[in-house]
Amino acid sequence: MDSAKIAAKKLTDNLATIAEVYVSLLVVFPIVAVIMLAVMGILGGTISGFSILMIMYLVAYFLIPALALIVLVFLDGLMPPR
Repeated sequence: MDSAKIAAKKLTDNLATIAEVYVSLLVVFPIVAVIMLAVMGILGGTISGFSILMIMYLVAYFLIPALALIVLVFLDGLMPPR
């Protein structure tokens, strides 16, 4: 019985850590990136030859879903089989 409780406690701790990473990567980062890119867009210019609007599109349509997929795959690997 104790080993099941210890395993459940470890799983809960790991899930809490992953939840914090998820919030940091997929909630806070996009907001900060969009604000930063919007200010840079107002000032004008490009980054490595890409317009600021193109970088915003890349973050919104490719980077955020890719990060979400990575977190989901990581969670799938972390969860014990039934």
